[in-house]
Amino acid sequence: MTPRELWERLTGLRRNRDLDREMEEEIASHLELAQADNLRAGVTPEEARRLAAVRFGSITSAKEGVWDQRGLPAVSSFVSDLRYAARGMRKSPGFTLVSVLTVAMGIGLCSAVFNALGYFFLRPVPGVPEPARLASLQAPVTYPEFEKYRDRNSGAFAAAAYIGPVPFGIAMEQADRANGERVYGQLVSSEYFATLGVKPLVGRFFDSSLDPPGAAPSAVVSERFWRTHLGADPHVAGKTLRVHGRRATIVGVGPEHFFGLFPSPNASDIFVPVTADSAVAPELGDDLLHRTANPAVMILLRLAPGVSVARAEAQLDAQTRQWRSPSERDKKTRLVRLINAGGLFPIPPEALALIVIFDGFLATLIVSVPAWPAAVSDSCPLSPSLAPISPPR
Repeated sequence: MTPRELWERLTGLRRNRDLDREMEEEIASHLELAQADNLRAGVTPEEARRLAAVRFGSITSAKEGVWDQRGLPAVSSFVSDLRYAARGMRKSPGFTLVSVLTVAMGIGLCSAVFNALGYFFLRPVPGVPEPARLASLQAPVTYPEFEKYRDRNSGAFAAAAYIGPVPFGIAMEQADRANGERVYGQLVSSEYFATLGVKPLVGRFFDSSLDPPGAAPSAVVSERFWRTHLGADPHVAGKTLRVHGRRATIVGVGPEHFFGLFPSPNASDIFVPVTADSAVAPELGDDLLHRTANPAVMILLRLAPGVSVARAEAQLDAQTRQWRSPSERDKKTRLVRLINAGGLFPIPPEALALIVIFDGFLATLIVSVPAWPAAVSDSCPLSPSLAPISPPR
């Protein structure tokens, strides 16, 4: 369509009444000429009118053809349907009010659900670079198994261990012990921060050579805890606080907006080595570092560039079968499952797909108003754009 044709069609929309009158006059003149020719052929006036109408064809079809040529059919149909809907709503104000409120509530509810879905399941974990390369085992393992995963990964991934969220009883060393508070955190291995790819804002992170098993407890605090509880002291490294009554030395501060892996619903403000004394946290009891039963350690992985989740999962599954019992080793299903660890909430991919599908179905169910067509059809005639073409008389 050329610009000139488009302009003529647009101007044709504004001159519908004048053009319709001219078209009707032209059609009438055609019918009169055909009727005159039939009268000269010797037929009766009634038969002359009938033959003229048959020869001309459907008047409605002829008008619609002209309308399509001179205007924009989609726009005209939309405007006609809009006027038809407005007439229907004026005739049924009560039903219109209920329908509008239902749609408004449905849109608001679906927006809230989609926002929550995006926040908890689709938003990347804050403060961590390249979160798409993070993965986690779906089920916990023992600490000796973690050491095997860490030391036998063939360069496909880096591995770290963590337990959390864990509630800690924290009291500042300078304050009264009675003023302690409950703070959530994580028990982590020395590879935790390096695997996540974060760097300390102040001080350092854990190091296996500086924080060996049996050493005095140490702690890394979040930037929020450092700012709200420690006055953003730039020399905080080396100061102490009490964790469950045990004195722990602060060795570093995490980066801004970093609250550990899976910070929802409980953001982590303090990190303690998993090799610390069991008095620091009950989760470290029962010889956690050496027991081969009662798995309690979660595994964090950062996949190497080019390594897919499926490849890492297959490698971990093959390794796991080497030290599991014969009954587990012969299972046809995977012994190891990985989930995406780059979001705020751990969830398997198939579960996320089901949540999205269910939410979309709920949105469609709420927003749609099944009673609308029946109610409107009882109160108004068919829309002009949907009305059937009447045959010529």
